[in-house]
Amino acid sequence: ERFRTLPAILSRFEGMQAVLVGGGADLTSTLSRIADVAGAKRAEVITREGDVIAQSEGATAGPRPALERPSFQRALHGALGQFYDLDPTSGQRTISFEYPVQSETGSVLGVFALHVDVEELESSWRADAKVIFFSDASETGFISNRSELAGQVVVAERRRLVPPLVRTEVEIWDGMTES
Repeated sequence: ERFRTLPAILSRFEGMQAVLVGGGADLTSTLSRIADVAGAKRAEVITREGDVIAQSEGATAGPRPALERPSFQRALHGALGQFYDLDPTSGQRTISFEYPVQSETGSVLGVFALHVDVEELESSWRADAKVIFFSDASETGFISNRSELAGQVVVAERRRLVPPLVRTEVEIWDGMTES
């Protein structure tokens, strides 16, 4: 839940506004501290055109197709966007939370993105006896407290995970949908 609220709070940081309008200081150290304190893999400031202009890792790590992500488009329209994907630089599963950075008058200047490593989230759930499993829009397991379930496809017509994927049949809860 903290990852859903942090981008909304942090996007109000005036340094993000300044860098998006062409001024302001280098935000690398600030974004690095934000990512560290939040427990995120990376924090970024992205222009309306989809260019990463500041990130916690220093120089931009190459092109990221922000404009193509529904979560980025949602953020450009003033709402929190969420995106589940493989990180293009590391190959790790990530969840990205994207929120608009707005001017004093409320116009959207760009987007603040917080990228979370799914493996780190899952590791804190591993001791739980109950199976936790979330799938993406293509019915592929994306988040689970059982590492062997990541990447598995849900039997869509039954909405259940069945042996041998799990020891006993598990009903799927539809509580997580793509934004």
